[in-house]
Amino acid sequence: MLYVLRATITVLNIRIHHIACKRLHNTCHAVLQTILTQYCGLYAQV
Repeated sequence: MLYVLRATITVLNIRIHHIACKRLHNTCHAVLQTILTQYCGLYAQV
């Protein structure tokens, strides 16, 4: 019984971690895209 509980917790932790990583990746991607857009915009003005 304890083994099943432990396995369930492990699976949930992996799922939560995966979702968190995906959100973090999306946020980083959006920030990088914004920085690149602004940087390219500055280049275009010069």
